[in-house]
Amino acid sequence: MVGKASLIYVIGFAALLAYMNYNLSHQATVASDASVMYYDYENAHSLALAGAHMALAKYLQDSTWSTPISHASSELPGSYYVSRSGRRIRSVATYSTSTGETLLDTIDVFLGERFNTENSFSIFAWMTNNEKGVFWITGDTVNGKMHSNSTINITGSPVFMGRVTTTASFSPPPGKNSNHGVFLDGWATKAERIDFPSDLSDLILNSGPYLYGTEIWVEVDAGTPSSGDGYAVVRTSPTGTMADTVLVNAPGFNGVIAGRQNVHVKGKLDGKLTVTSQRDIYIDDDVFYEMDPRVSASDDMLGLVAENNVIVSDNPNNWNNCTVQASIFCRRGSFLAQNHTSTTSGTNGGKRGTIFLLGSVVQNTRGPVGRHVNGVLLTGYSKSYTYDARLASNSTRPPHYPGFYSWSMPITGWWEGYPKYDFSRLGL
Repeated sequence: MVGKASLIYVIGFAALLAYMNYNLSHQATVASDASVMYYDYENAHSLALAGAHMALAKYLQDSTWSTPISHASSELPGSYYVSRSGRRIRSVATYSTSTGETLLDTIDVFLGERFNTENSFSIFAWMTNNEKGVFWITGDTVNGKMHSNSTINITGSPVFMGRVTTTASFSPPPGKNSNHGVFLDGWATKAERIDFPSDLSDLILNSGPYLYGTEIWVEVDAGTPSSGDGYAVVRTSPTGTMADTVLVNAPGFNGVIAGRQNVHVKGKLDGKLTVTSQRDIYIDDDVFYEMDPRVSASDDMLGLVAENNVIVSDNPNNWNNCTVQASIFCRRGSFLAQNHTSTTSGTNGGKRGTIFLLGSVVQNTRGPVGRHVNGVLLTGYSKSYTYDARLASNSTRPPHYPGFYSWSMPITGWWEGYPKYDFSRLGL
């Protein structure tokens, strides 16, 4: 009897172990299948998310976008298809699982009413419509936001302290070949294009009685060391008699002096002033603020706004550096140095030192201020451009300085379908 009982005990224990082993093996198989299923559903959802984000980026660049976009992934066995209807964007992902099934995942994004925001061009330390193949080189420094509507060319290691964006690209790309640029706040390509105004009529209108039909020379004077008593002297020849003396801070003054011909400017400014020309502006000598905002509180602010060019004059005053404290805007032209390739201007074979600019530069076509070979200055100027941080606010700008509109559209809803797991794949 003992022998039979022992045999029954052994057989029963073996059967129990076999059952436990079967259950463990089955659970391991189910867990593995569940992981694969979860992986498939997550991949399908990731594709739908990618489609939604790509569509939002597309819409930001082109508010008229309505043609559906699709993409087949080279990394995953799936694709997404995105369409826009009114203010709804729908992204549908199609994914082929490892078991031969086809999964669909949908994301709907709902957008609110579009609105426009006015911005001042002076929020950029540097902006161009066309970089025109001019290179940023070693020794160049830009402190503040920078944007171009064209390709940004770099050779060597210029330093960009603010974020750099372009609607096109960099040549070469950052970190490649000769582009060793230092981007302290990052960079981005394919940014939204920013268009220039069609004219400068607002400035002409606000110049009032200070609109001159002839070429003029404007010299700003800070007056006494006290703030608020600055003025500008206007002449119709470099050393001629005064045509006007304008009290910059006078209550009835709109802040604009305008010329239909070329305008020359120099001096020390106390107050807020915009000098504009329907042709070119020449900087004949240093132009700077009575109170440097980098040193102490300052309400001094200058705009130099030209239909064509703002030019650093080639004269002895500017042959050993040039200081420019102003927000520069060239609607159809460039900010440039006159005769920048001359080997007789300045010293040491045509070198004129550095343009020390505090403010901002916005120009249609990037203009040269020096000639370089392999990143080495041969003639003209090196650049040290520092952004006037006061300009970062849209409410702080020189009088009637040009602006632009950017649009926004809030996301008012984001709907994601929940995964409908097919547990029959697991035998459950």
